[in-house]
Amino acid sequence: MIKNFFEKRFHIQARGSRISVEVVAGITVFFTAAYIIFLNPSILSSAFPSELRVSLTIATCIGAAVSCILCGFLANLPLIQASGLSLSALFVYTICGEYGYSWQAGLAAMLISGIIFIILTLTGVRERLLNAIPRDLKNAISIGIGLFICAIGLENSGISLYGAFGSFTSPMALMTIFGLLLIVVLTIIRFRYAIFVSLITVTLLVILIVYTNPNYASKLGVSNTFSFTFDYQIFGKFTEGFGHFFGKNGPTATQDLPAQITLFALLLLSIILVNIFDTIGALIGVIKHGNFFDQNGRALGVKKALLSDAIGTTLGGVFGYTPVTTFIESNVGVAAGARTGLAAVVTGIMFLIFIPLAPLTNLISPAATAPVMIVIGASMMRYVVDIDWKDPIAALPAFLTVVVMTVTKDIFSGIAIGFVIYTIIDLAARIAIHFGRCDPGWAARYQLDHREPLLYVFGLLFILYYSLRAGFGY
Repeated sequence: MIKNFFEKRFHIQARGSRISVEVVAGITVFFTAAYIIFLNPSILSSAFPSELRVSLTIATCIGAAVSCILCGFLANLPLIQASGLSLSALFVYTICGEYGYSWQAGLAAMLISGIIFIILTLTGVRERLLNAIPRDLKNAISIGIGLFICAIGLENSGISLYGAFGSFTSPMALMTIFGLLLIVVLTIIRFRYAIFVSLITVTLLVILIVYTNPNYASKLGVSNTFSFTFDYQIFGKFTEGFGHFFGKNGPTATQDLPAQITLFALLLLSIILVNIFDTIGALIGVIKHGNFFDQNGRALGVKKALLSDAIGTTLGGVFGYTPVTTFIESNVGVAAGARTGLAAVVTGIMFLIFIPLAPLTNLISPAATAPVMIVIGASMMRYVVDIDWKDPIAALPAFLTVVVMTVTKDIFSGIAIGFVIYTIIDLAARIAIHFGRCDPGWAARYQLDHREPLLYVFGLLFILYYSLRAGFGY
């Protein structure tokens, strides 16, 4: 009976798989991506009170579990969906940092943006936008996010401090380098769980060092005392954040209502656009890797996968986790034989099983998570070769996207500059072609490349965004 249920729900045999293969693939991919359980709270700890670290870990597990299970049942695809590092960085450095909102307001904004996501997904706008973004700009966004994540890892390790050289000889830096080398060696010998094993190994070494010499606790970013306290205080805290948008406690408390509404709109636009672009590369990559296409060559389950992502993001505001995205590690599950959503459901259940171990997060040193961030950032450099650097229309926007995102530590600004410059150059090129001012061969090739009108709409939106910010002094 159970076998019949799985077959009817997931069409396992029709996709050339077996229940046992799906289960093993789901467990395999969990251990490949389990680092997010420790890494996400580490990034968010800069914006949340220290006593909420265990709560953040529990919330991260809940978010991953809910999103994976939803995606498995709705889209029937073996996708891992969990809190994205770029979106967590946006939460810390833009929402709570640049805009000055509280973490409660940030969660409330996540809830509202999630509802907007659901509407955009159901109406097909989100899918159209994914198709509207030029390939070179998609790749540049992925590269910029990778460099940004790598930069955070280097700063957490002490190797780089605020753009300057830090130290290679501090305990934190030495442990980071050890973890980094361990990942490289394990990857060379094709060990699938290199990242997870490095994280656990460095953590155990840090615990051993602090146990034998408590003076190293502060140097390695951990406490020399530990209490196994299971505490989940973050649930429902988004309700305290609504007053920060238009009340007397937020960053616009001294501003008039139009200014408060403007900043709130800019905040939502930041979350929506970063979330839309963050999921592109992984989702497309997994679909290509697993050949999840119908007879007409259309990708299977994309709209439903985006819907599960949107629902997961909405619930994040309630449960206390940052917006979810599709993980590139989903490819590990596909390589292990996963072909259906059953693998995603199994992965989601694994995240639920880990919840009782959440208090262990207090033992995780930045030296354990920094190597993971550096390696993930480095892995996203593979998109560099996919950009047509000889195409003047693609090269400059792609370059500026990467540079601005990395230098300013602002993912949204990087995406914005890329869109604005691309739109301006694209329109200028079309005008030049119209008046016969371009090389005939290049013009003929370019005229075959049709643009989705949404590309220009979002280019204008970004221009309006920064015009409003300048007008209101933000």
